[in-house]
Amino acid sequence: MYTGTDCQLCQVMQQQITKASEELPIQLSTYNIRDDSLPDVHAWRRKYQYDIPVLHLNDKEIFRHRVTAQQLIQRLQQESEDANGNSQ
Repeated sequence: MYTGTDCQLCQVMQQQITKASEELPIQLSTYNIRDDSLPDVHAWRRKYQYDIPVLHLNDKEIFRHRVTAQQLIQRLQQESEDANGNSQ
């Protein structure tokens, strides 16, 4: 999840991810686009400076700004089905 300092939307998204993790195993990594010590921070800051939070899955953006726990669960289940060749 691409995030930033004092980002209320980021906190809300993180709460929804935590809620979704009660139903599905979720491994979350966060990347603060305001932390100059991180690699490639300037490129990510340019890309997302007005759009955090942004959630990626397998290096692909899947949600921006807002997501509910249910939306995330549905998307992760769909991605899992697609990865296993079970899409309809």
